[in-house]
Amino acid sequence: MIDDNIKGKRLGRILVRLGIVSEEDIERALEVQRGVDDRIGEILIRMGVATPDDVEMALDIQEEFPVVRLGAILVDIGACTQEQVDYALEIQKETGEKIGIILLEMGAIDNDDLGRAMAIQEENLE
Repeated sequence: MIDDNIKGKRLGRILVRLGIVSEEDIERALEVQRGVDDRIGEILIRMGVATPDDVEMALDIQEEFPVVRLGAILVDIGACTQEQVDYALEIQKETGEKIGIILLEMGAIDNDDLGRAMAIQEENLE
């Protein structure tokens, strides 16, 4: 039985919740990821804090309970366009900033749009 607290989580959060890696391990891996184009699971394996089997198990959980992406929700509710989300994602790759903040700073959405989308995202995680 999967713990309800790991449904819809990112890979790193799943691995933390399962006790495989620590929050500090995730923070270090995210720092490494900013400089390379590798996936977080690959980085954690190279760091020696997770095994390929650990990552595969977490990916299976993640696939079973996918996260509803904030950008997709914002497009679905008509708050912004897919092109704006795609552009914001490119900025996110460079800066590591959260997608909602980038879209706000771009003027693509407002605080009400972001709040509404985050509420929908939270409902989907429950």
